[in-house]
Amino acid sequence: MSTVALPSQKFTPKDSLTNLLSRKLRQRTLLGTILLLCAGLRIYHLGTASLWSDEIFSRYYIDLFGLHFALHQGLALETNPPTYYLLLRGWMALWGHTEAALRSLSALVSVLCIPFLYLLGRELAGKWRGLLAALLFALCPTSVYFAQEARAYALLMLSGAILLWAAAVFQRDARSTRAAVTYVLAGTLCLYLHATGLLFVAACGAAVWLYLVRRGRRGRRALAKWTALNVAVMLLGVPYYSHAFAASQSGIINYVPPAGLHQFLYSISLAVSGIVTPYPWPGLLLAAAFLLVLGISLCLNPVPARATVTLLGVPCLFVAFVFVVSMRRPILLPRTLVWLIVPLCVLAARQILVGRIARYVVLLTTMVAFGAGLFFQLTRPNSDKEPLRDVVQALSPGIEHAGLVVLSPSSDPMVLAYYAPQVRNVRVWDSAANHTIFGAEGRSAHLQSISEAEILQAIRANESVVLVSHSFDLDRLNDLRRQAPATSYREWSCGKVVCVAAAVWQPAR
Repeated sequence: MSTVALPSQKFTPKDSLTNLLSRKLRQRTLLGTILLLCAGLRIYHLGTASLWSDEIFSRYYIDLFGLHFALHQGLALETNPPTYYLLLRGWMALWGHTEAALRSLSALVSVLCIPFLYLLGRELAGKWRGLLAALLFALCPTSVYFAQEARAYALLMLSGAILLWAAAVFQRDARSTRAAVTYVLAGTLCLYLHATGLLFVAACGAAVWLYLVRRGRRGRRALAKWTALNVAVMLLGVPYYSHAFAASQSGIINYVPPAGLHQFLYSISLAVSGIVTPYPWPGLLLAAAFLLVLGISLCLNPVPARATVTLLGVPCLFVAFVFVVSMRRPILLPRTLVWLIVPLCVLAARQILVGRIARYVVLLTTMVAFGAGLFFQLTRPNSDKEPLRDVVQALSPGIEHAGLVVLSPSSDPMVLAYYAPQVRNVRVWDSAANHTIFGAEGRSAHLQSISEAEILQAIRANESVVLVSHSFDLDRLNDLRRQAPATSYREWSCGKVVCVAAAVWQPAR
């Protein structure tokens, strides 16, 4: 039987170049698609939810106090650095002060995270895993939530992704000038974005430092350079942290519960399955299943040393540092852990594309956890925020004609300035005794203080009185109502918890 010789195929350099360009085009097309998806999810319902107290504070901080105060006295009153407030002030000058305009800076920053998630994933796991990590971040309900909040957390996620990428590149090539410069810049930005940025940078520095120590003689030169880089970052943060520790004693974060097991599970659950996903069901179950399956997958298919240090070592050290600090000053909240979703998305992407059966289980639990969280995020955009806009609308038009309008001590005194600027005769309950940044905000806005005795006097004098209370002050409001029963009383909830209440006393006819 004769055989027929087939002509051999010869691949020329031109063919190889064409294939390479084709792969790059596909990757860039996919990355562009992920960017568009990310932008769409963050724009959807951007202005639907009412601003809550912290967002209103972001809106007015620089306007009320000015640049000099923010960079000097404010460092000892406000627990977070002024960087985000300054950026937001410039942003508002361009786009205005509506809810959507205020939050659009965070939305844009969140979209900018996508290329850096891709770079981090590509550096530690390959190009396709980098693309999947970027996709998971785009779909992550926690990233969507903080992309729609006028606070610094989206920017913290961006700087965190850049910092982790620089640390990963440094571990591979300690001679990289780009990695060194990027690490110093991103680390300094983390310090000046959030009070916990110091713990993040310390965790990153310590994790890589221990890795280099274990390398022995081979890592001595890299170890010396890494130590110098972290010393430089810490020195650059001294102007802020020399004042910031006093701010933690101002009382503004006294509401944070102790960092026990329940608080840890609560914070981890919301950070993974979404901030507005109901807790404990289904949020805790979804987060626990996702983390358990991911942990088993990592045991079956361990990640390389660099990825272990960057994606596991840094987050674990950070959580440990938070617990240590919380023994003296509790700081553990879901938003404290927000940047952890960056390494989490890269880890999940890596494990989905390795192994056999485990990869499908990781994919399933990731889809369920993120999908359920995204459902609640898109259908309940206002469930976790104080519905201050609704409160003001419910009290209108009576609040506009009231003889006295009182805000409770823990309320942001600028709530009415934003949602009801036409209201007059606004006073702050015991603001003179309030030494937090909210108290300073009220005094800067020239809102006069009023005591409980003066409120009772106005009610008994047959004046029309409206009192809006933060949840932290409900006991005082209820005590006031026992002394002088209100004509009407109403509460508004954030999820399952009452967060705002309003009492109205109308003149007797």
